[in-house]
Amino acid sequence: MSILRPYEILAKDIQRLEPHNFQRMAIGIGSAVTQSFATVPARRTAEEIKRRMDAAAELLQRLRRDDGRSIFRALDELPEALRIELLGGEYRPDRRSSWIRPNDARKVVSIDEVAREVARHVMERPS
Repeated sequence: MSILRPYEILAKDIQRLEPHNFQRMAIGIGSAVTQSFATVPARRTAEEIKRRMDAAAELLQRLRRDDGRSIFRALDELPEALRIELLGGEYRPDRRSSWIRPNDARKVVSIDEVAREVARHVMERPS
């Protein structure tokens, strides 16, 4: 029985990704690792960076396969998941079927606001 490195586990996901999604995944893992040094300080040695990259790749694999997350949602959750794992906790993904990306939070509006905006556009439309 061979022990696969986290990157080898992700190989099937990587092969199925379109080039722009592959780039997104690579950037997402790198970004999560970079953010982790701000939230969980440590010396930036090659060994520590490798340890965090492996942990991030393993978490991404778990979010994708075990929890059925899309690549987009998994990458959105990755920085927080990595922070929790590095602090010795176990990340438990949110079970909601929908989510708001962190950068999109300011775009959330109530259903009443949407209804008013739709009504305004309908009323302005020439007959």
